[in-house]
Amino acid sequence: MHALPWQVPLDGQVVHGTAQVSWSHISGEALPVRLSEGMEVPAGSLNFDGLLVVKALRGFQHSTPARIARLTQQAQASC
Repeated sequence: MHALPWQVPLDGQVVHGTAQVSWSHISGEALPVRLSEGMEVPAGSLNFDGLLVVKALRGFQHSTPARIARLTQQAQASC
């Protein structure tokens, strides 16, 4: 996967490049994080300023946002 600017479609690991990436949808943190080789990036993150080559680690059903959605549904069902 390559992009500039770009939304990461699946959880992955950066195999080449650096970029400022926002994962505020996961952490709530407004400031982007500088990612570089070897770092993981969750699905739905936004790449703002660099070229990244990202290796997919999991399919969407097992991605970070999908796991959060499942946990939220389980919590709501138990109330």
